[in-house]
Amino acid sequence: MIEKALDKFDTISLKEVKLIRLMNRMDTKYMMHIDQLPELLRLLEKDYVVQEISGSKLCPYHTMYLDTDNFEMFLNHQNGRKQREKIRIRAYIASKQVYLEVKKKNNKGRTNKQRIRIPEYETTQHNGAVHFINTNAQIPYEALSPHVETMYERITLVDRQRTERITIDLNLRFRNYRTNKYSDISDLTIIELKQDKYASSHIRSVMSQLHISPMQISKYCMGSIYTNPMLKYNRYKLKMMRINKLSNYKYIR
Repeated sequence: MIEKALDKFDTISLKEVKLIRLMNRMDTKYMMHIDQLPELLRLLEKDYVVQEISGSKLCPYHTMYLDTDNFEMFLNHQNGRKQREKIRIRAYIASKQVYLEVKKKNNKGRTNKQRIRIPEYETTQHNGAVHFINTNAQIPYEALSPHVETMYERITLVDRQRTERITIDLNLRFRNYRTNKYSDISDLTIIELKQDKYASSHIRSVMSQLHISPMQISKYCMGSIYTNPMLKYNRYKLKMMRINKLSNYKYIR
């Protein structure tokens, strides 16, 4: 169903998508059950084009999130800190590219991302990575270690005016490096609208039509909560209840 829906879109190449950088941007996120995705795609097909890489419109991603021993970056989310950051290694499986990224959010809700390409997914142990983290992140390289891995497939849409990008993440799975626990919410989909500034967008109207409200959610925080039962997550309890209502995979502590 999803592949058939994507076949109705015009396509755009990875090279063209890279020209729409949006590294300093405003993000709006939504979550929905995967059964609703074909209808969402049908409502978007005339106004957006889909990224295609080597004939595929569904691209697998693996992302390793780093954190401190006391989960400083997770707790900054949990405690509602407005200015915060994530440090991660992302592997784009289809294009065989790996990037080390520092992603920061400021108190105005803007997201800024800086990154460098690195040769391997499983390690940052080379001088370029150490210098990049120590130059761009608040937390030093020496304090970081792998925490949670997220795995999913991504659909990337671009509006015909080339002013915004939409990512649709599905088949979400999580693996925890510290507890060795694995979890998934593969029946849910996370949609993210990325714009240079907050502006009207066709997808906002479509989401309203489908009665889906924006939801502030982090795949990193979700993966941490799902795979580490020792973590405090008071601030996320209402969100986890909302996720439970959507998902067949109930999270219970």
